[in-house]
Amino acid sequence: MPSAPPIPFFSAQNALAAKLAFALSPIRRAFDFLKDDFAHLGWKTSPVNYAIVSLLDSAIAGIAIFMATYIASGGVGQGAVAAAGSLLPAVAAFALTFGFYIALPGLEAGDNRDKTDKELVYALKDLSVQISGGVGLYDAMLNISRSGYGPVSEEFGTAIREISSGIGEDEALMRMAQRSKSEYLKRAVWQMTAVMKSGGSLQTALLGIVSSLRSHQSERITTYLQEMNLWVLVYLVAAIALPSIALIMMVLLGTIGTMAVSKTALVLMFAVSFVFQIILVNYLKLRRPYIHM
Repeated sequence: MPSAPPIPFFSAQNALAAKLAFALSPIRRAFDFLKDDFAHLGWKTSPVNYAIVSLLDSAIAGIAIFMATYIASGGVGQGAVAAAGSLLPAVAAFALTFGFYIALPGLEAGDNRDKTDKELVYALKDLSVQISGGVGLYDAMLNISRSGYGPVSEEFGTAIREISSGIGEDEALMRMAQRSKSEYLKRAVWQMTAVMKSGGSLQTALLGIVSSLRSHQSERITTYLQEMNLWVLVYLVAAIALPSIALIMMVLLGTIGTMAVSKTALVLMFAVSFVFQIILVNYLKLRRPYIHM
Protein backbone atom coordinates (compact mmCIF):
# COMPACT_ATOMS: atom_id res chain seq x y z
CA MET A 1 0.00 0.00 0.00
CA PRO A 2 1.53 3.37 -1.00
CA SER A 3 2.57 5.65 1.86
CA ALA A 4 1.74 8.87 -0.03
CA PRO A 5 -1.28 10.16 -1.99
CA PRO A 6 -1.21 9.53 -5.77
CA ILE A 7 -0.37 13.16 -6.54
CA PRO A 8 2.57 14.07 -8.82
CA PHE A 9 5.66 15.25 -6.89
CA PHE A 10 3.79 14.92 -3.60
CA SER A 11 6.93 14.47 -1.47
CA ALA A 12 8.41 17.79 -2.60
CA GLN A 13 5.09 19.58 -2.24
CA ASN A 14 4.50 18.03 1.20
CA ALA A 15 7.80 19.47 2.44
CA LEU A 16 6.70 22.91 1.26
CA ALA A 17 3.23 22.42 2.75
CA ALA A 18 4.75 21.67 6.16
CA LYS A 19 6.28 25.16 6.14
CA LEU A 20 2.99 26.77 5.09
CA ALA A 21 0.75 24.80 7.48
CA PHE A 22 0.48 27.78 9.84
CA ALA A 23 -1.58 29.58 7.18
CA LEU A 24 -4.45 27.09 7.61
CA SER A 25 -4.09 26.64 11.37
CA PRO A 26 -7.33 28.62 12.09
CA ILE A 27 -9.34 26.08 10.04
CA ARG A 28 -7.24 23.00 10.83
CA ARG A 29 -10.23 21.12 12.25
CA ALA A 30 -12.14 21.53 9.00
CA PHE A 31 -9.97 18.77 7.50
CA ASP A 32 -10.11 16.35 10.45
CA PHE A 33 -12.64 14.22 8.57
CA LEU A 34 -9.73 13.02 6.41
CA LYS A 35 -7.81 11.44 9.33
CA ASP A 36 -9.56 8.07 9.30
CA ASP A 37 -9.09 7.65 5.56
CA PHE A 38 -5.40 8.60 5.85
CA ALA A 39 -4.90 6.05 8.63
CA HIS A 40 -6.64 3.35 6.60
CA LEU A 41 -4.63 4.12 3.46
CA GLY A 42 -1.33 4.47 5.33
CA TRP A 43 -0.64 7.94 3.92
CA LYS A 44 2.17 9.55 5.91
CA THR A 45 0.99 13.14 5.93
CA SER A 46 -1.40 15.35 7.87
CA PRO A 47 -4.81 16.52 6.59
CA VAL A 48 -3.64 20.15 6.69
CA ASN A 49 -0.54 19.42 4.60
CA TYR A 50 -2.67 17.49 2.15
CA ALA A 51 -5.12 20.39 1.89
CA ILE A 52 -2.25 22.81 1.16
CA VAL A 53 -0.86 20.49 -1.55
CA SER A 54 -4.38 20.27 -3.00
CA LEU A 55 -4.62 24.06 -3.07
CA LEU A 56 -1.21 24.36 -4.76
CA ASP A 57 -2.06 21.79 -7.45
CA SER A 58 -5.49 23.33 -7.97
CA ALA A 59 -3.92 26.76 -8.40
CA ILE A 60 -1.48 25.33 -10.96
CA ALA A 61 -4.37 23.70 -12.83
CA GLY A 62 -6.31 26.98 -12.79
CA ILE A 63 -3.33 29.01 -14.05
CA ALA A 64 -2.62 26.44 -16.80
CA ILE A 65 -6.23 26.55 -18.00
CA PHE A 66 -6.25 30.34 -17.84
CA MET A 67 -3.09 30.63 -19.98
CA ALA A 68 -4.24 27.97 -22.45
CA THR A 69 -7.66 29.61 -22.84
CA TYR A 70 -6.18 33.10 -23.09
CA ILE A 71 -3.68 32.12 -25.81
CA ALA A 72 -6.09 29.87 -27.74
CA SER A 73 -8.72 32.60 -27.86
CA GLY A 74 -6.25 35.03 -29.38
CA GLY A 75 -6.32 37.11 -26.24
CA VAL A 76 -2.75 38.35 -26.56
CA GLY A 77 -3.12 42.04 -27.35
CA GLN A 78 -6.84 42.17 -26.52
CA GLY A 79 -6.31 43.11 -22.88
CA ALA A 80 -8.87 42.84 -20.09
CA VAL A 81 -11.74 41.48 -22.20
CA ALA A 82 -9.88 38.32 -23.17
CA ALA A 83 -8.52 37.95 -19.64
CA ALA A 84 -12.02 38.16 -18.17
CA GLY A 85 -13.25 35.57 -20.66
CA SER A 86 -10.44 33.21 -19.64
CA LEU A 87 -11.15 33.61 -15.93
CA LEU A 88 -14.28 31.40 -15.76
CA PRO A 89 -12.65 28.16 -17.02
CA ALA A 90 -9.67 28.86 -14.75
CA VAL A 91 -11.93 29.19 -11.69
CA ALA A 92 -13.86 26.09 -12.75
CA ALA A 93 -10.62 24.11 -13.15
CA PHE A 94 -9.44 25.26 -9.70
CA ALA A 95 -12.73 24.35 -8.00
CA LEU A 96 -13.09 20.98 -9.73
CA THR A 97 -9.47 19.99 -9.04
CA PHE A 98 -9.61 20.98 -5.38
CA GLY A 99 -12.97 19.25 -4.89
CA PHE A 100 -11.63 16.07 -6.49
CA TYR A 101 -8.48 16.09 -4.34
CA ILE A 102 -10.49 16.55 -1.14
CA ALA A 103 -12.80 13.70 -2.14
CA LEU A 104 -9.87 11.50 -3.24
CA PRO A 105 -8.98 9.97 0.20
CA GLY A 106 -12.55 8.81 0.71
CA LEU A 107 -12.75 7.44 -2.82
CA GLU A 108 -9.40 5.65 -2.45
CA ALA A 109 -10.45 4.17 0.91
CA GLY A 110 -13.71 2.98 -0.63
CA ASP A 111 -11.82 1.58 -3.60
CA ASN A 112 -9.50 -0.33 -1.24
CA ARG A 113 -12.51 -1.61 0.70
CA ASP A 114 -14.07 -2.91 -2.53
CA LYS A 115 -10.82 -4.64 -3.48
CA THR A 116 -10.78 -6.26 -0.04
CA ASP A 117 -14.36 -7.48 -0.44
CA LYS A 118 -13.53 -8.84 -3.89
CA GLU A 119 -10.66 -10.99 -2.62
CA LEU A 120 -12.36 -11.82 0.68
CA VAL A 121 -14.74 -14.34 -0.92
CA TYR A 122 -11.89 -16.58 -2.05
CA ALA A 123 -9.72 -15.93 1.00
CA LEU A 124 -12.50 -17.01 3.39
CA LYS A 125 -13.30 -20.09 1.31
CA ASP A 126 -9.60 -20.97 1.33
CA LEU A 127 -9.45 -20.40 5.10
CA SER A 128 -12.55 -22.55 5.62
CA VAL A 129 -11.13 -25.43 3.54
CA GLN A 130 -7.84 -25.35 5.43
CA ILE A 131 -9.53 -25.35 8.84
CA SER A 132 -11.88 -28.19 7.85
CA GLY A 133 -8.78 -30.11 6.75
CA GLY A 134 -7.27 -29.89 10.22
CA VAL A 135 -4.89 -26.95 9.69
CA GLY A 136 -4.50 -24.74 12.77
CA LEU A 137 -5.81 -21.17 12.71
CA TYR A 138 -2.33 -19.61 12.89
CA ASP A 139 -0.99 -21.75 10.02
CA ALA A 140 -4.14 -21.10 7.97
CA MET A 141 -3.75 -17.34 8.49
CA LEU A 142 -0.07 -17.61 7.52
CA ASN A 143 -1.02 -19.39 4.29
CA ILE A 144 -3.61 -16.71 3.49
CA SER A 145 -0.99 -13.99 3.99
CA ARG A 146 1.21 -15.72 1.38
CA SER A 147 -1.53 -16.54 -1.13
CA GLY A 148 -1.81 -13.33 -3.13
CA TYR A 149 -5.26 -12.15 -2.04
CA GLY A 150 -4.29 -8.49 -2.28
CA PRO A 151 -5.39 -6.31 0.67
CA VAL A 152 -6.72 -9.39 2.51
CA SER A 153 -3.29 -11.04 2.43
CA GLU A 154 -1.72 -7.76 3.61
CA GLU A 155 -4.10 -7.60 6.59
CA PHE A 156 -3.45 -11.22 7.55
CA GLY A 157 0.28 -10.65 7.10
CA THR A 158 0.12 -7.74 9.56
CA ALA A 159 -1.81 -9.92 12.02
CA ILE A 160 0.77 -12.73 11.68
CA ARG A 161 3.61 -10.30 12.42
CA GLU A 162 1.77 -9.05 15.51
CA ILE A 163 1.18 -12.60 16.74
CA SER A 164 4.86 -13.41 16.15
CA SER A 165 5.79 -10.40 18.29
CA GLY A 166 3.86 -11.81 21.25
CA ILE A 167 0.30 -10.50 20.79
CA GLY A 168 -2.49 -13.04 21.23
CA GLU A 169 -4.41 -14.31 18.19
CA ASP A 170 -7.71 -12.80 19.32
CA GLU A 171 -6.09 -9.40 19.99
CA ALA A 172 -4.33 -9.42 16.59
CA LEU A 173 -7.62 -10.26 14.88
CA MET A 174 -9.47 -7.47 16.68
CA ARG A 175 -6.79 -5.01 15.61
CA MET A 176 -7.31 -6.18 12.04
CA ALA A 177 -11.03 -5.46 12.37
CA GLN A 178 -10.30 -1.96 13.68
CA ARG A 179 -7.92 -1.18 10.78
CA SER A 180 -10.13 -2.43 7.97
CA LYS A 181 -12.96 -0.48 6.34
CA SER A 182 -14.47 -3.68 4.95
CA GLU A 183 -17.60 -4.52 6.94
CA TYR A 184 -17.38 -8.14 5.82
CA LEU A 185 -13.78 -8.54 6.93
CA LYS A 186 -14.81 -7.08 10.29
CA ARG A 187 -17.68 -9.58 10.50
CA ALA A 188 -15.39 -12.45 9.58
CA VAL A 189 -12.91 -11.46 12.27
CA TRP A 190 -15.66 -11.09 14.90
CA GLN A 191 -17.02 -14.50 13.95
CA MET A 192 -13.57 -16.04 14.22
CA THR A 193 -12.90 -14.54 17.66
CA ALA A 194 -16.38 -15.51 18.90
CA VAL A 195 -15.93 -19.10 17.72
CA MET A 196 -12.46 -19.25 19.29
CA LYS A 197 -14.04 -18.36 22.64
CA SER A 198 -17.17 -20.54 22.33
CA GLY A 199 -15.69 -23.57 20.56
CA GLY A 200 -18.29 -23.53 17.73
CA SER A 201 -17.86 -24.40 14.04
CA LEU A 202 -15.62 -21.84 12.40
CA GLN A 203 -16.14 -23.37 8.95
CA THR A 204 -19.93 -22.88 9.10
CA ALA A 205 -19.51 -19.26 10.22
CA LEU A 206 -17.04 -18.44 7.44
CA LEU A 207 -19.21 -20.03 4.72
CA GLY A 208 -22.17 -17.99 5.98
CA ILE A 209 -20.17 -14.77 5.57
CA VAL A 210 -19.10 -15.85 2.05
CA SER A 211 -22.75 -16.36 1.07
CA SER A 212 -23.72 -12.97 2.49
CA LEU A 213 -20.80 -11.28 0.71
CA ARG A 214 -21.80 -12.77 -2.65
CA SER A 215 -25.32 -11.37 -2.21
CA HIS A 216 -23.84 -7.99 -1.32
CA GLN A 217 -21.69 -8.00 -4.47
CA SER A 218 -24.75 -8.72 -6.62
CA GLU A 219 -26.51 -5.75 -5.00
CA ARG A 220 -23.45 -3.56 -5.66
CA ILE A 221 -23.59 -4.41 -9.37
CA THR A 222 -27.30 -3.49 -9.54
CA THR A 223 -26.74 -0.24 -7.63
CA TYR A 224 -23.76 0.75 -9.80
CA LEU A 225 -25.72 0.13 -13.01
CA GLN A 226 -28.55 2.31 -11.69
CA GLU A 227 -26.06 5.06 -10.82
CA MET A 228 -24.49 4.77 -14.26
CA ASN A 229 -27.83 5.56 -15.89
CA LEU A 230 -27.89 8.87 -14.01
CA TRP A 231 -24.23 9.71 -14.64
CA VAL A 232 -24.48 8.88 -18.34
CA LEU A 233 -27.36 11.35 -18.54
CA VAL A 234 -25.31 13.98 -16.66
CA TYR A 235 -22.38 13.36 -19.00
CA LEU A 236 -24.53 13.68 -22.14
CA VAL A 237 -26.14 16.88 -20.89
CA ALA A 238 -22.97 18.59 -19.63
CA ALA A 239 -20.50 17.41 -22.28
CA ILE A 240 -22.70 17.33 -25.39
CA ALA A 241 -26.15 18.86 -25.02
CA LEU A 242 -25.31 22.10 -23.18
CA PRO A 243 -22.29 23.04 -25.37
CA SER A 244 -24.34 22.26 -28.50
CA ILE A 245 -27.30 24.31 -27.32
CA ALA A 246 -25.01 27.18 -26.29
CA LEU A 247 -23.31 27.13 -29.72
CA ILE A 248 -26.67 27.11 -31.54
CA MET A 249 -27.93 30.01 -29.43
CA MET A 250 -24.78 32.03 -30.13
CA VAL A 251 -25.15 31.40 -33.88
CA LEU A 252 -28.82 32.40 -33.82
CA LEU A 253 -28.11 35.54 -31.81
CA GLY A 254 -25.21 36.31 -34.15
CA THR A 255 -27.49 36.23 -37.20
CA ILE A 256 -29.66 39.01 -35.79
CA GLY A 257 -26.69 41.04 -34.62
CA THR A 258 -27.34 40.65 -30.90
CA MET A 259 -24.25 38.54 -30.16
CA ALA A 260 -21.23 37.45 -32.19
CA VAL A 261 -19.74 33.96 -31.98
CA SER A 262 -16.29 34.77 -30.63
CA LYS A 263 -13.26 32.51 -30.49
CA THR A 264 -12.93 33.28 -26.79
CA ALA A 265 -16.44 32.00 -26.04
CA LEU A 266 -15.84 28.77 -27.94
CA VAL A 267 -12.54 28.06 -26.23
CA LEU A 268 -14.10 28.92 -22.86
CA MET A 269 -16.97 26.51 -23.41
CA PHE A 270 -14.82 23.60 -24.56
CA ALA A 271 -12.24 24.13 -21.79
CA VAL A 272 -14.89 23.89 -19.06
CA SER A 273 -16.44 20.85 -20.73
CA PHE A 274 -13.04 19.13 -21.04
CA VAL A 275 -12.15 19.63 -17.36
CA PHE A 276 -15.59 18.38 -16.30
CA GLN A 277 -15.25 15.22 -18.41
CA ILE A 278 -11.83 14.37 -16.89
CA ILE A 279 -13.16 14.76 -13.34
CA LEU A 280 -16.31 12.73 -14.07
CA VAL A 281 -14.47 9.84 -15.77
CA ASN A 282 -12.01 9.53 -12.87
CA TYR A 283 -14.85 9.67 -10.34
CA LEU A 284 -16.77 6.89 -12.10
CA LYS A 285 -13.60 4.80 -12.33
CA LEU A 286 -13.13 4.97 -8.57
CA ARG A 287 -16.82 4.18 -7.96
CA ARG A 288 -16.70 1.00 -10.05
CA PRO A 289 -17.20 -2.11 -7.88
CA TYR A 290 -14.56 -4.85 -7.92
CA ILE A 291 -16.45 -8.07 -8.36
CA HIS A 292 -15.51 -11.76 -8.61
CA MET A 293 -18.57 -13.89 -9.30
